[in-house]
Amino acid sequence: MTKPTPASIDSLPSEMLLKIIEEVPFDQSTFEAIMHTNPRLQQLMTEYSRSIAGHIACSQYPYLSRMYPPPSEAQAMLNIRLEWLAMLEHRATTVKGILDLIAPGPLDKLISVENHASWMRSLEAGLHLFYRLHDHKTQDGKVAYIDSLPLLSLALMFVTLIFALRTAQGLGTCVMHPDHGPATEEERMELCLCFEECTLQHGPGFLYQILLPPYRTHCHHCDVKDDAYAILMKEYEGIEARQFPGPNGEQPQATLISCVKKAISRRGGCSLQNVYGTAWRVVQDKEVLERGSSILELAFA
Repeated sequence: MTKPTPASIDSLPSEMLLKIIEEVPFDQSTFEAIMHTNPRLQQLMTEYSRSIAGHIACSQYPYLSRMYPPPSEAQAMLNIRLEWLAMLEHRATTVKGILDLIAPGPLDKLISVENHASWMRSLEAGLHLFYRLHDHKTQDGKVAYIDSLPLLSLALMFVTLIFALRTAQGLGTCVMHPDHGPATEEERMELCLCFEECTLQHGPGFLYQILLPPYRTHCHHCDVKDDAYAILMKEYEGIEARQFPGPNGEQPQATLISCVKKAISRRGGCSLQNVYGTAWRVVQDKEVLERGSSILELAFA
């Protein structure tokens, strides 16, 4: 009896090959390897790059693909679409890593068990708002973005900062921990302000690197060019100088954390002293907690 001939890639219909490609869990190096496996695969992936990238984004990153717009038609080259998917994968993995570190600490101590999933979604939205802020490359651009946000988005950012700070303070390996930080209360408060400012300036990559144990600080998901500890220490060492006018009388640049607080005060109709309570009330609102997954889209509306 003649054995059946195994099907080859070239014998499979294009529709089946595209379906297989679209269902593979995305990883840029894997996809580049698949593309170079066979000339026909390379042709298909190049010709149908838009539909492949769109299907993978919608199925594997359904919310992120709407938060971070895909490349325009003028940038429809396959490598650019792969870089966009790699960005979605990278940010999703980094945010998950941070949430995994936050969840066993202050999150479980401050909220009820039944609201745990909703809070995780809220913090996820806050972390992606950090990414959107980080995508603005100039200080003026960052400030304008903060000023454009609605109260809910501002509150999510502020509360996420609080949870991140408390997590950092609770980790024995982190410089923010009382056992490893400055000796006086005033200096520790200044370090906390610097931590918040660096998180807003440098995004979740900085935060993830600070929260990780020392032996994992060079994790490939940490997308800051310099060591996060060095960034934090540089901010801390220059905090006093940035409170006074420059040599030519120019006023010091407003910090991002002060801009967030002022925006909450303005949007929430409260004093700066009541920003914490206002942000907390907004995020704890029953309707917000019941939003579930849609909180991600609502925060970016």
